[in-house]
Amino acid sequence: MTERLVVIGGGGAGTAAATIARRLAPDLKVTLFTEFPDIAYSPCGIPFVHGREIDKFAAFGIETVAGPVLGLPLIETNCAAWLECRLIDEKHTEDAYDTCFAEVVAAAADARVFVDGHWVIDDSNQPLHTIHHLGAGKFVRASSMEQAKPLTR
Repeated sequence: MTERLVVIGGGGAGTAAATIARRLAPDLKVTLFTEFPDIAYSPCGIPFVHGREIDKFAAFGIETVAGPVLGLPLIETNCAAWLECRLIDEKHTEDAYDTCFAEVVAAAADARVFVDGHWVIDDSNQPLHTIHHLGAGKFVRASSMEQAKPLTR
């Protein structure tokens, strides 16, 4: 008999619970009930607020600009970089692996952290050091860079 998990609530906590349970037990049948037509896309930060009820950018005082290709809201102020992406419909992959694919249609990076096609992370641009979500409420912040030494033969 297949084990089943029912999660009630498609907000950040419910989405995280369903995702983590599926990762820990890949054969588990997970059913997520929500009152919204879609679920939270990320278990961290602002995505806890469902954007269908309120304009979450306005509610949190975050200024946006329209993306140059799709017109999606982009954050430029105090942002190291942004990507404007078009979602590629791949139902099997979404269902089987809890992931999605997107085509990058536009991109930009702050010249203080991206120079001549390379990332530069140092003390001069500390406010723009990137933050990465590791899962389970844990984050890591870029704080320094090391240059690899060429191999000698």
